[in-house]
Amino acid sequence: MPNSNGTFSQPIPFFRFLDSVGNGSGSKTMVANFSGAATSYKMIVPAGKIYIATQFVIHISGAGSYSATNFGGIATLTNGILLNIRMNGVVGSLLDNVAIKDNSTFYHMSPQLMQIINLAGATSVLVAQYNPSDFGLPATLNGDTGDYIEAVLHDDFSLLGTFDMHVKGYV
Repeated sequence: MPNSNGTFSQPIPFFRFLDSVGNGSGSKTMVANFSGAATSYKMIVPAGKIYIATQFVIHISGAGSYSATNFGGIATLTNGILLNIRMNGVVGSLLDNVAIKDNSTFYHMSPQLMQIINLAGATSVLVAQYNPSDFGLPATLNGDTGDYIEAVLHDDFSLLGTFDMHVKGYV
């Protein structure tokens, strides 16, 4: 609730999908074949805003074996997914330039925050969470310096049931 001068005294939570445009208007699903050319999905912070990112979540569902060597229920990826962050105008890797190629990489990202849920029938769900604050502070992203979180995809994800990524935090 706003205080007497019209501002909020408490942080305002946000939830944003990475999308093909970066501003929320693009495709949020990553179920497609990107093996021909690398494709970037981003969450770009709007100018004049500062986002404090506290959690990055990857969600995959579909049929198949969710073994350590698969990606979700499909075979190990050839190129993998690179996760990047731009903070204060400087681009860096969230995973030390290690590409996510299989389910075991999710475990290495954050073992206590990875789940594989087997639903009735042939569908399974993988949810992997990465918390920047586990390494000190949450990620502070400034729209005035063009900051963003990005996933670079360069494989075929068309056999997955669902595949998306989102960021949580506060403004």
